[in-house]
This record gives sequence, structure tokens and C-alpha cells, in this order.
Amino acid sequence: AAQHYYAPRRADIARVYADAVCVHLPAATFSPIPQAAARVGSELLVSPQTAKAMADASATKDWDDSRDDEHAGWARRHRHMADHLARMILATTGHRPTEALFELTLHDVDLETGAALFSDKRIDAAHDPRLAVLPVIVCEQVGVYVQHLSELAVAHGTCCELVASVCSGTAPMLFDLHDDLNPQPLTMARLKARSPAPWNQLPW
Repeated sequence: AAQHYYAPRRADIARVYADAVCVHLPAATFSPIPQAAARVGSELLVSPQTAKAMADASATKDWDDSRDDEHAGWARRHRHMADHLARMILATTGHRPTEALFELTLHDVDLETGAALFSDKRIDAAHDPRLAVLPVIVCEQVGVYVQHLSELAVAHGTCCELVASVCSGTAPMLFDLHDDLNPQPLTMARLKARSPAPWNQLPW
């Protein structure tokens, strides 16, 4: 399991191997390691180039607001914000691509300390929930998302009750909206279907 969580550099592995061999064969010599700075380990290891492509594609707005009525425009913006935050959590925190992602509430995250309680690994009492770390960029995005919810509630009073429940931590943080602004659960299937092409590389 260790290699699923750790991706050492080729040079580091070679150094450890050489140190071990030289204990018994002091005169041993070793060839230079190609791509010494490259990392090895899990086949799911994301290269910096792929990570940038995924991040750019997720954040890019791909619709024209001028073609929407007011309700549909807000619904599209909300779906974009919710989907982007969901993908950020999946990509940076180690949260598994399960429906547990859409059960997270604001009570489960501490934006000041960057800690979260995830229930995506329900195999024993020690992992349900399990403590996870939120990168600063995710904490900041959660704040942006909450601000969006506040603006949504001000613009459309019909969303006030739902937004109040989300902000109080009594309703899931991530949710979907129909074009008429009626709420519906966000699911992994919907998130996958709406995600841009670079995200199709993920095993979800």
C-alpha cells in the first residue's frame, strides 16, 4: 500500500540501493540514472503537465451567459462552481470518487486549520470519518463558493432556505440546480458527465 501514497524520485531509490550494495561490495560502480528527478510509484501519479491541464480545464467557463435567462444563468454558474470545487477536493485531498463527497457539510471542514472529516473509506470505525488535510487553495475555494451561495440567495429568494441550511452545516455543501433553480442532489455520475476532457483520464 505504501507506493499508493508515496512517489519517490528515481535518484533517491538508486541512492538507497547503492548504499545497500556498497556495504557488501565497496568497489561496486553504478551507471547514471536516466530521468533521475522523475518520480515512480502509483500508476495514478499525475505529472505536473497533466495536473495543470486538468486545473485549467476545470476552471474555464465554457458557456455564454447572454443566451440564458436569469434563472438558467445562475444555475449554470452554480453548477460550474460546485463542479469545480468537487474536482478540486478529489484532486488535492485524497478523497475517493464516491458519493460520500456529496454528503460533506460545512461542519465537516475547518477552513482555519485546513482540516476535514471524510467518510469516503468506511471500512472500520477508525476511518468513518477519517481526518484529512485541505490545501490552502481548497480552503480559499470553499470560501469563494460560500460567497457565491450568499449572492445566489440574495438574487433569488427561493434559494434562501437551502443556502441557510448549507451554511449552517445541516445540508450537504455541494448540490446541483435545475435551470429553474430547483435543487437536486449532485452525484458522481453528473460530475463525471459534466467534467472536461482532461478529467476523463481518472478511474471514476
